[in-house]
Amino acid sequence: MATLNTGINGYIRKLRPTPGQIGEARARRDTAIKKLQRTDFRLSKLRKSGSIAKHTALRPVNDADVVAFMHQGMDLDKADEEFDELTEWMEERYGVRGATVRQQPHSIGILYESGPSVDIVPGVSLDQNGVTGEIRNRDTNEWIITSPAKQVNRVKYLAQREPRFYNYVRLAKQWGKLCDNGYSSYAMELLAERAFLGESGFEMPIGWAYVLEGFFEGVIEWVDSGEILEDWGNPENDVTEHWYKSQLKYISNMAEEDLEWLEEAINKDSKSYNREACRVMKKIFGDEFPPW
Repeated sequence: MATLNTGINGYIRKLRPTPGQIGEARARRDTAIKKLQRTDFRLSKLRKSGSIAKHTALRPVNDADVVAFMHQGMDLDKADEEFDELTEWMEERYGVRGATVRQQPHSIGILYESGPSVDIVPGVSLDQNGVTGEIRNRDTNEWIITSPAKQVNRVKYLAQREPRFYNYVRLAKQWGKLCDNGYSSYAMELLAERAFLGESGFEMPIGWAYVLEGFFEGVIEWVDSGEILEDWGNPENDVTEHWYKSQLKYISNMAEEDLEWLEEAINKDSKSYNREACRVMKKIFGDEFPPW
């Protein structure tokens, strides 16, 4: 199993963003925050969110997210008006060469000629500290009650309990991306936790091959159960509520198919057919998976 696990480790290294990529995304996000702090708009709290804040970003880094909460109690229609005006303000005054500001369905996008963008997600605070609020759902563009702070803190807690969690999530997110059927990276994060969440808490097995095995089994079990996929920010939210039945069937079928490939790779690796084991793994992750 040592060779197969070494191969998976090598693949994980390819998925991790470089320090330079992370630094660039954070710098652009922090620049946006500083500019937002200087506006006259009624912003009560600016929250760092998304994969950069959660340390689960894939290479290349596509964007960095900020939730901009309006003051508690603001009417949602008024919040929409405020963000339309804020978009215009940023278009006129952002003042960064090579960057453009664009209104998007769920956010204000700050787009650069190359490298990561910044997404400013509108929200209305439901408390004085901007912990929980109503924000635009990235997938449906509807207002939902959630907590970006709780989402970030949950990942931090899981990583403290299991230091491999960040890299495990990257494997799960990359797999979801390769499925190429509209599965959000956040849903993959939630499925990654759910696979190993038991009565005694969160616990991953030793060895990356067995971690992947448990993840695939967990995806299959979740689809069969018919249970919702609870949002870390608000357990009443079903993150996959908008998924079609065909998407649920497809992700289950993909997990079953890739579980069979993984078990074949584990079997070959146990018999010291190491190169063959790594070639089988390419059936799951493609040609980017290391050959040895």
